Amino acid sequence: MTHPALFIDMGNSRVKWAQASAKEHALEAHGSRPYEVLGEHAPVAALMDALPPAIAAAVVVSVGHPDMAQELGARLQRLASGQVIVGKVQREFRGLTIGYEQPANLGVDRWVAMLGAARLVGYPCTVVDFGTAVTVDVVDGDGQHLGGAIAPGRTLQRRSLRQSTARIRAGGREPVPPSLFASDTGEAVAAGVDHGLAALVRLAHASAARRLDPGADPQAEPGWPPLLITGGDAPDLLPLLPAHAQHVDDLVLEGARSLLEGVEEIR
Repeated sequence: MTHPALFIDMGNSRVKWAQASAKEHALEAHGSRPYEVLGEHAPVAALMDALPPAIAAAVVVSVGHPDMAQELGARLQRLASGQVIVGKVQREFRGLTIGYEQPANLGVDRWVAMLGAARLVGYPCTVVDFGTAVTVDVVDGDGQHLGGAIAPGRTLQRRSLRQSTARIRAGGREPVPPSLFASDTGEAVAAGVDHGLAALVRLAHASAARRLDPGADPQAEPGWPPLLITGGDAPDLLPLLPAHAQHVDDLVLEGARSLLEGVEEIR
């Protein structure tokens, strides 16, 4: 029996994973755990209990938990019959060139998401991750990363308003308001945050189009370059985004597959 490969995304708020039984097969057997469920004392051990008992190979992508990632990688290596990779940003890898002067300063999740975008739509593209932080990255047609932007995510923004103002006591999970103008404080917070994030994406996407082709008319070709969105808040914010935005739930996990396929290039 051939065991599947395992791909793990250790984000800021939760761990997500999926398996693929072959290179050309879709991701399957998805799972996730919030960090608070894993506990403070032995989170890796708790996570291992939820993962498959035998794997062919594994890739771990961790944006903010390097010690956990290394411990998890070591434990997975005992189960795997092949390579176990803990992802690290490379300036050049599989056609993608990072635009940061210090590539290590780029979050590995952003790097891997861009690799995932290449698998799905190729380059150029704009990639947006609606996670604990909202990140935007643009890649041109040659695979050159042109840079990106980072903003607090919707939960952080709403929490900041509740903690930093005297009279705002809005809850944390108000639905996305269809209108920017609200008649209730909770809805007003939700409207300001959610419509503000949508405006950031629209501005970034229009700016990317002008940067990639200064002579292009964004109105004539509104779906260019491809706009991919991912992250936990992406489904909620999708109605506020351009109609051509493509929601990819597991973009980081898709990109993690490229790390395993290009293992010889990152040794």
